[in-house]
Amino acid sequence: MQQPVDQDLIKRYLKGECTMAERQRVRELMKSGEAQQWFEEVLHTGWSNEQEEADPVQLQKWQMKFQDRINTEERPRRSAKILVYVKYAAILTAFVIGISFLWIRYGKPESNPVIAMQETINPKGKLVKVILVDHTVITLNADSKIKYPAKFDGKTREVFLEGEAFFEVAHDQAHPFIVHTPKVKVCVLGTSFNVSAYREDKVSSVTVATGKVGVLANQGPKDAVVLFPGDQLNYNNRNASAEKVQVDQNDISAWQTGMLIAHNQTLLDISKRIERWYGVHIIFKRKDVEQLRLNFKQRNDRLENVMRTLKFAGGIQYQIKGDQVIIW
Repeated sequence: MQQPVDQDLIKRYLKGECTMAERQRVRELMKSGEAQQWFEEVLHTGWSNEQEEADPVQLQKWQMKFQDRINTEERPRRSAKILVYVKYAAILTAFVIGISFLWIRYGKPESNPVIAMQETINPKGKLVKVILVDHTVITLNADSKIKYPAKFDGKTREVFLEGEAFFEVAHDQAHPFIVHTPKVKVCVLGTSFNVSAYREDKVSSVTVATGKVGVLANQGPKDAVVLFPGDQLNYNNRNASAEKVQVDQNDISAWQTGMLIAHNQTLLDISKRIERWYGVHIIFKRKDVEQLRLNFKQRNDRLENVMRTLKFAGGIQYQIKGDQVIIW
């Protein structure tokens, strides 16, 4: 079995500092079945410990070097070779996501001209769609807002979210799409995913419907977490811990079709969603009721019907008074 390749060799290759013999060695590595392991090691550890700041221009060149290398490779003649290139393409995608996050965290700011920002604010009780200039479609949930530039003029496409939104990002490998939230950043090249990042919630979550997504905490570990379809990352806004879980993909965008879904969630967390959807204020007369955990699916029906479902599911009592709901 071939010996593992020194990470410094790969980094020198990206920087154009290899000898001819070293370049040939890296080219052979790209065809190896063990390339995935070696390149993932560079992705996760090779640059995370770098002390020097990353130059954005150089990072862009590294991306182009990888892409050019793939484009100039000879077309494989056998299915076994095709599998090697497919595997390497997956490595490249993860690597580009990793580089993008290093750029965000350590890169020097661009001296771009000031670009006008637009903001869409969605009140409680409504859903709204926003279509960006790159044809990315954003469905904004109730009580949410998003800021975005009138045009994308730099090396990245960046938006700023507070609340919840489902993103269908137009693919552009040369310009990563970045969602900033109060606690985490999300980076993709082109995919669909859901982000829930309300400031008052205990947890911010990122859930992937299609493609790959990289998530990086604003504070805490430097390494990005890469998510795949059906993955959900739950980030605790209070203690900066994170947990990755599997979810039903049919539930990821269910709220867009008016479905209220809860899986082992507390009544307190469910009540916040009801407040946003119906524009009401919920008052608990008993603290223990707040912590009841429920599982249910309910179409976004009249408030009375939703409360009736909660009554049977959790054995609670309630009273609706105008824009207030009292629960005990």
